[in-house]
Amino acid sequence: MSKVVDSMWFNTAQGSFGIILAEDETTGERKLYAGASACFDQQADEQQILSWGNKVNLGMLGSFLTRAGQKAPHNRVRERFMVLAHNWHDETDHLSSPSSISCNDTFLEILSLGEPVIPFILQDLQERGGYWYQALRILSQTDPVPSEDRGQVPKMKGAWLNWGQRLGYIEASV
Repeated sequence: MSKVVDSMWFNTAQGSFGIILAEDETTGERKLYAGASACFDQQADEQQILSWGNKVNLGMLGSFLTRAGQKAPHNRVRERFMVLAHNWHDETDHLSSPSSISCNDTFLEILSLGEPVIPFILQDLQERGGYWYQALRILSQTDPVPSEDRGQVPKMKGAWLNWGQRLGYIEASV
């Protein structure tokens, strides 16, 4: 038998939605239940949810609440990439040697961000250009550039942007 320790209610146009914290009177184990109720009587509604509601995994809920209070990792990676890409362009846009461009410390730091930066690199390539091809090859572990087009920057750019669009990393430019 479980007793209600606490409850939280949300009113909707269709009735109420409750979250019930219950404790097993024998074992002391606490469980969380969630469900809709008719909103007639709080005790009856709590018992209805205990009987028919969905059991909520407390570990998953705790993790979910922790993540809710954090900034999305995607946004943090994007922000870091934007700062590094700006610095990288400042440091390398005047260079003509691909090896000098790709041996740049900022470039290497961008690579260390891993696969999540691929869409950001493609977007930067689409909007600003830059010699991103080695980074894309390393991070994606592929090379959509035909061998006969290697060294021809406009064709290389086109091949990578087509690849990114095909895989949904970026939208087609207008």
